[in-house]
Amino acid sequence: MDSDRIAPGDVPARELRVLVLHNHDFELVPSEDGASSLSADANARADVANAARSVARALAARGHFAEVQGIDRDDLPDLLLRLRKDPPDLVFNLVESLLSDDRHAATIPALLDLQGIPYTGSAAFVYSLTLRKHMMTPLLRSAGISTPLSVLLPALPRPRSEDLQAVQAIGYPLFLKLAESNGSIGISHRSVVQTDEELLRQLDVLRQTYRSPVLAERFIAGRELYVSMLGNSPRLLLPLQELDFSKLPPGVPHIVTEDAKWQPQSLDYAAVSSVAVGPLHPTVKARVEDMVRRAFNLLEVRDYARCDVRLSENGTPHIIDVNDNCDLSEDAGYARAAALAGLPYDQLIEQIALSALQRTEHARRNAQRESGSRLPYSSGEEG
Repeated sequence: MDSDRIAPGDVPARELRVLVLHNHDFELVPSEDGASSLSADANARADVANAARSVARALAARGHFAEVQGIDRDDLPDLLLRLRKDPPDLVFNLVESLLSDDRHAATIPALLDLQGIPYTGSAAFVYSLTLRKHMMTPLLRSAGISTPLSVLLPALPRPRSEDLQAVQAIGYPLFLKLAESNGSIGISHRSVVQTDEELLRQLDVLRQTYRSPVLAERFIAGRELYVSMLGNSPRLLLPLQELDFSKLPPGVPHIVTEDAKWQPQSLDYAAVSSVAVGPLHPTVKARVEDMVRRAFNLLEVRDYARCDVRLSENGTPHIIDVNDNCDLSEDAGYARAAALAGLPYDQLIEQIALSALQRTEHARRNAQRESGSRLPYSSGEEG
């Protein structure tokens, strides 16, 4: 939907019982002076608890009963027992990781599918695909959707010549990021590399710190846009946003670092923000929106999501990330995009919940129609 305002959908006829589920795999790290704090990675994970409380408050404001629960791997048996004994109308799934590993987030939608519990967000296989950027980007390119050229570098160290040879066909500048992680974890100003030595140095840091594969992609130095989606049939696009890097010091790469997302005391946090998109040629805007719609449809993301797009100097859009479990905090970019469309936060959260319920009910009706149209099984033998 290209209009600047989005009308609220149908209001449910009854109060919904919603379980707002989030990960609780972050721990305080003791310091030398005896105080405790969160590590940078844990700080990012802890933020989801704040988002869960905001979601619950929004649902309550719309007349629904919402309960918040944090979980990790060892809580799964009790969670399954609870869901069997007293299933909610809906699980609002905000689980981003288990055991501090983003790859385990797909466990939750898989378990909810097994239990037949409606939930918000994408299916397990979609979570797995969008998380593994080295698998998602070739799929997008195969459908004619532009992404930066990239190559996967293994987690384990290997001869320097092999890493340099792997990136030779792409060329500098390169952007290094973890291939299987979200939330800008591991991204700093040193993530943009211009030379062989810078590449090898930053690659070594990422390997030693995270022991994870690294994606080296061609760095697109232009504007960065956020394109957010709401709903399923059709998938509506919220007003475009772009990242404002104008407050960064000269010479600093225009990227969203880990500090910019999770460290309020940092320069990046204060300097980088998402704002309503600036002047954009209508042809470029149309190309961006068409490309993003095709990506969302291809990847089968559901209910809500955000796509990050970089514009090259000639205005060509490139998808650099698809986030199908984006931050739903009241002050996050997704909520600000909805506000630009005239959709208050509490109505936005309710719309996501209703979208999931309507999608689930539609799927059930289709399954019933299909099962009713099938002929009874016959072995072909007469009795």
